[in-house]
Amino acid sequence: MQINAANIHNAHEPGTAELIAATLAHLSSHFLTLDQLACAVGLTQDEVNALIDAKCMPPHSHEIRLSIEVNTTLWGSQRHQAANKFYSPSLVRWANHALELAPMPLSEIALVVRNRFLNDLRESLLKVPGAREANPDCFGQDGGLVEAAFATWGESHLSYLLDGTYCICLKEVSANNIVRKGTCMSILKRYLDDSSGTSVTDHEVEWALTEYDAVASLFLPAERAGSSRTRLFEAARKKFCCA
Repeated sequence: MQINAANIHNAHEPGTAELIAATLAHLSSHFLTLDQLACAVGLTQDEVNALIDAKCMPPHSHEIRLSIEVNTTLWGSQRHQAANKFYSPSLVRWANHALELAPMPLSEIALVVRNRFLNDLRESLLKVPGAREANPDCFGQDGGLVEAAFATWGESHLSYLLDGTYCICLKEVSANNIVRKGTCMSILKRYLDDSSGTSVTDHEVEWALTEYDAVASLFLPAERAGSSRTRLFEAARKKFCCA
């Protein structure tokens, strides 16, 4: 059973049907189903799942589950269930990069993907404006990168990559965008917390607003109120425009 807005006709909670329809519309517009992802990279669904299971690429970001119970006097209670997983479109690039390494075993491909991601993360941490200030624990007093601290920091980001978190938070999933978004969030938080108006320059705020909007996800309708897009980006933009 395919889950889509046409399946939703009524709901007991006010606004529930509209929220479900908006959620499904958002997912259909901004994400891919497993079938769409597999077709885009020329693989079967099982082959895509094999790459994901081996940690050669990130997994799905969202899963929609639908459960319907039908009761009749003739047949009694019947329960039907369906589930659809949705994937970031940027996973087409991740899958293609993994396929470029074939016919290496999946375990070796996963190791290359891991090391490539950590190397890209290191390069971005050193080059993205403001990234050093946003991640001070990764740097020593001399300004140099502290390898042990970076290793811990990098592994935490790798875990968020491989559990699908960054497929929720970013329009395009990459190490560079992870650092850019994190840096923007740090700048915007400092700007919102600063009552004196001296800790962040106008140029930094303008840069952070532009960069954040470019890389950060729009989020699902039900997620937006608690998301960094609302808490930091929208709040900072309002404060900056009114300043």
